[in-house]
Amino acid sequence: MTLEDGTEVLLQKNLARFIVNVVESIAADGTLTTTSLPEELSTTVAAQVIGVSRPTLMKMIARKELPTKKVGSHTRLMRSDVLELRAHRQGARVQAVEDLRRAGDAFD
Repeated sequence: MTLEDGTEVLLQKNLARFIVNVVESIAADGTLTTTSLPEELSTTVAAQVIGVSRPTLMKMIARKELPTKKVGSHTRLMRSDVLELRAHRQGARVQAVEDLRRAGDAFD
C-alpha cells in the first residue's frame, strides 16, 4: 500500500483483504458495521454469522460441513471455521449469479 507521502507499507494478506472489504462495503452502500466475535461460538451465534437458521446449522454439522467440539453438553464452533464457511457460501452465491448472467447472455 502506498501512503499519500509516497511511503510504501507492506500489509499482511489478511489485513489487506480486510481493508479492501471495508472500502468495497462503504463504496457499495456507505454502511459499515463491525462486530467482535469470541474465539468459540455457540450454535445460535454461528448460525446468525453464517446467515442460516439454527436447525439448518445443526444439519450442516451432522453432515460434517463444519467442525465442532463439545463443551459439556453444548456444541461450540471455532470463529475461524464459521467465518471460512460464510466466505465460501458468499463466493458460491457470487459464482451462481455470474453463471445465471452468462446463461442469460446466451439468449441475447
